[in-house]
Amino acid sequence: MTDAVRDYSFAPDRTIRLMSDYCSRPLWACGSIDTDTVGLSADLVVHLDDWQHLFDAHFQWETGWDDLAVRARYDTQGHALLPLVAAELPGYIVELDLWPTNGGHHRAGTWEPGWEPPPRHRTGGRSAFRPSPLGPQDQREDPTAPRRRSGSSGRGRHRPIP
Repeated sequence: MTDAVRDYSFAPDRTIRLMSDYCSRPLWACGSIDTDTVGLSADLVVHLDDWQHLFDAHFQWETGWDDLAVRARYDTQGHALLPLVAAELPGYIVELDLWPTNGGHHRAGTWEPGWEPPPRHRTGGRSAFRPSPLGPQDQREDPTAPRRRSGSSGRGRHRPIP
C-alpha cells in the first residue's frame, strides 16, 4: 500500500459510507465517523456538514422532504461529494447511500494494489482481505501434487439411522 493510504480501525472492510442520518455526521463505517478526525480537507468537511444540515433541516421521518427543490439539491450535492470524499480517502471504497431520496447506492474509489474487492458474506456484508502474493492455486505445499476432492471417498459421511 502507498503512504497516502490510511488504515482506519473503524473501517476494517475498507468501505466508508456517505449517508445522512438524523443529527449525525455523514460518514459511516462501523458507526458514525467524526469527519474532523479522518484527515479530510477543511473545505470538504464544511461541504459534508452543509449536506448533512440540509438533511437535518428539511427531512422529517414522518413526512419526508418539506420541499422538492431541496430534495433535488440534496441528491445533486451527494453525487458531487462522492468523488471528492473518495479522492481524499485513497485505498477505500466510498459508497453514497441516498436513502432519503430513494436515489440508490453509488460507489467511487478503489482498493490499493494488493487489495481486492472481498466476496460477500452470507449476510450480504463484505470484509476486506489481502490475497496471497502467490495466488490461491499456489498455496499448496507441492503445486504438482493432485488436489484432493472432498467427499469423493464416502468415508466419514453420516449414514441415515435405520
